[in-house]
Amino acid sequence: EKKYREAAAEYLRLVEENPYNENADKALSNAAINYQRALMFESALRLHERIYKEYPYSSLAPQSLYLVAFNAERSYDFEKAVDAYKLLYEKYPTYDRIKEAVYNAGFLLERLKRYREASAYYRLFYTLERDKVEGKEALYLAAYMFWKAEDWRAAIKSFQDFINTFSNDPEVYHLVMRAYYNIAKIYEEKINNWKRATETYRQIVDYYNQRTVESEEAILYVAESMFKLLEDEYNAYLKIRIGGRNEKALEESFKKNVVAIIFFYY
Repeated sequence: EKKYREAAAEYLRLVEENPYNENADKALSNAAINYQRALMFESALRLHERIYKEYPYSSLAPQSLYLVAFNAERSYDFEKAVDAYKLLYEKYPTYDRIKEAVYNAGFLLERLKRYREASAYYRLFYTLERDKVEGKEALYLAAYMFWKAEDWRAAIKSFQDFINTFSNDPEVYHLVMRAYYNIAKIYEEKINNWKRATETYRQIVDYYNQRTVESEEAILYVAESMFKLLEDEYNAYLKIRIGGRNEKALEESFKKNVVAIIFFYY
């Protein structure tokens, strides 16, 4: 460890003597590497911060800024990590690990409960990886951040946008159904619009019946939706039965849905 500390000190001496030397950034990087080998991680990180601040046009600057973000995240300093990841995208958008940085920014913003900002970064990650399943999942997360922010109107719109974009993409059928399900739950439980909730539950059943969705998660959504629709018809049946109007038609519809649910399970 001593030899690494001594090597780091020598590299720092060279930088202090001639900070404008064309290799000053490399000397700082070598000093940081030697501090890491000596297990002096805080000292190494301070040097990485110097690299991107003092030599922002250096080819080493993006990697140094990434290491600052990564190690801040590992040390649970999420605010510092987010700031560094965001700065990395702003200053070095072509850096080879920029996609990872953008996603990490969204993830940490979510952990910090800064949901609207998290949504923006998840959406940004989607624009960088729109043809990969990870990008599509990130766009779903962008919508889900509005759920966590309890911004129900924005959540409905974002989930619906996700459905419109990927309704015919087998890779994310399960996420489309999850988006439908979340919309139904918002209508039912958050804004008390049972009519729109039942319409959405019916869309879930129709969507499932029109496609081959091989997902246990999707089966749970469609099963619950069928029960919700059955419950709705049963309540309507009781009301009409009490009133004595058009009882036969509704009774037949109710029985038909019971049979459909039994057939679905067995």
